[in-house]
Amino acid sequence: MGWNEGLRTDLHNHLDGGKRGNRRTRGWLVMLAVLVLLTAAGLVYYIFFRIYDVAPRTMVVNGEPVEQIDGFSVHSKTWLLQSQVERFLKRVQVNNVSLPAVTKTYHGQVFVRADDLIAALNHYGDKSKLAGGELQIDLKSTQHYGYQLNGNIVRQQQVWLNGRFAGDVLTVYHDEATYVATRDLSSAFERAGLKSTWNGQTLSLAPSATAHPTPVSNPAQDSKIVFGSGQTIYAPAYTFSQFAYIPIYSISAALRQAGWTSTIGTWQWTLTQHTSPTQLKNTGMISADGSVSVPAQATSQKPVSLAFVPFYLGDLAAFQDVMSHPKAYNALAGDTWSVDASGSLVGAAPAGTASQAISSGYAAYAMVTNLGKNGFDAKTMITILSHPARSNRLEEEIVKSVESDGYDGAMLDFELIPPKDAALYSSFVSKLAADLHALNKRLEVVIPADTGAKNEPWNAGYNVAKIGAAADDVVVMAYDYSYAGGPAGPIAPVPWVQQSLAYTVSRVPANKVLLGIDTYGYDWSGKGAKALSLTTIDSFLKSRHITPNWNAQAEAPWFKWTDSKGQLHTVYYENAKSTSAKLALAKMYGIAGVAVWRAGMEDSGVLQALTSYIK
Repeated sequence: MGWNEGLRTDLHNHLDGGKRGNRRTRGWLVMLAVLVLLTAAGLVYYIFFRIYDVAPRTMVVNGEPVEQIDGFSVHSKTWLLQSQVERFLKRVQVNNVSLPAVTKTYHGQVFVRADDLIAALNHYGDKSKLAGGELQIDLKSTQHYGYQLNGNIVRQQQVWLNGRFAGDVLTVYHDEATYVATRDLSSAFERAGLKSTWNGQTLSLAPSATAHPTPVSNPAQDSKIVFGSGQTIYAPAYTFSQFAYIPIYSISAALRQAGWTSTIGTWQWTLTQHTSPTQLKNTGMISADGSVSVPAQATSQKPVSLAFVPFYLGDLAAFQDVMSHPKAYNALAGDTWSVDASGSLVGAAPAGTASQAISSGYAAYAMVTNLGKNGFDAKTMITILSHPARSNRLEEEIVKSVESDGYDGAMLDFELIPPKDAALYSSFVSKLAADLHALNKRLEVVIPADTGAKNEPWNAGYNVAKIGAAADDVVVMAYDYSYAGGPAGPIAPVPWVQQSLAYTVSRVPANKVLLGIDTYGYDWSGKGAKALSLTTIDSFLKSRHITPNWNAQAEAPWFKWTDSKGQLHTVYYENAKSTSAKLALAKMYGIAGVAVWRAGMEDSGVLQALTSYIK
């Protein structure tokens, strides 16, 4: 029987279809296998190789966030930028830690494992761990965190209150002052039992306080520190790494008014309360359970009321004025010597004045100036400071003369120091202070008033912090804001005086600061200005039946009058009320006292204000 052609065709079609089906199945299998391999490869990459969470890691040292290091994660491992890790190790004073050679390169930069850094630090003796994106490190007691950045010195200081460790805070040394991070200071105080709050501008050390004095400040520049029963001082603020910082010395000044003493070292800030626990509770500066233990009440010291005595006037009237008012003054600085270009002292005080003052209970200082025939002589100071032999001669003559004449110490009133000689002058002050201290003598240094670092060119020759560190006291000349050669105005407006005092106290301990106050007036007319004593002004007002005006913002009296030639005069001066406002600032900042320029120009009202101040 033969083949049927139709049947043959059907069979061939069936066989060809089967072959095509097999090829289609194999293709799908291959595609599936490739997909599986790709998925597996992607999963392996995701689990083991994918870099994610690229962001800085915070370094927390002794509980304080101090800086950030660039990093990323691969699976469960965190990697940190090697160069920044090495820099961080130097900042925590660990220079001999060697990290394993396991590294990873990302975007051309080398990273090391955080686990290796932790293991190395723990092996070195620190306690560290990685938690929540933070590398948390507790340093050994012999280690500290600190570094320099753009001229600033950043340190982590310990805060101790009444012998109890309160915590670590970041401090920044900037423009001659040490600033502390206010965001962390409150928590450190709280841990030691001292109530405090920080709201972004005001550090309140007595939350119960309700009465705040009227602010006299530039809010954009200053922060407020509230203490005691509603008292407020103002401090120059500094923003570092987007956080607010306040000078340690300013905070110490506020605490000092509540009975605290403050010791500031390189790595430690120690505060001790000397007010009784009952008094402290009443001011809101101790927790209700009395958790801060306090020592016995410390004895208080009377503030200094020093009078400048210019002997160059040719008589003893100013000296006798001080001697006749022992209740208003307790110290004097006689204008004893000037200097010449060779570095020698010129002149002498009237015989017996030093011994008379000291035997009468006054502290007596020999004042040395660079006052020449044409005023303060900057060229003479340049010549002396730039020649070591002349500088040494002047220093030796001051020490020898102070000792031989029996003074309690020396007072330097070198004005118009050029900015380029600031370091030389600071060095001179330091050496003179050391030599006087060796003889149990003191050194007082007069500095110009300023409201900010190098605010005026003629003030830039005075490194306030270094001078304050060496000298026993600095005298801030907070007067002649309006001066004889300029337009009429208040001589020492209280807002400016407060700014000057706040700036100084941010750089020098308050108990080493004397506020210079004026006791005179200026009479401005078309021919310039003439200095007048307060007694002369009082007599003039009485004879002319003039009622003076009061500048409320400056807290200063003033008046106008017309002379016989039709010339208009404007007079600004001081009186008991304006002087009392400045003395109130001295009390509020807790400074050592005041220095009055000058003896013999005050009136009875000012003398009474000074008497009340030093009672």
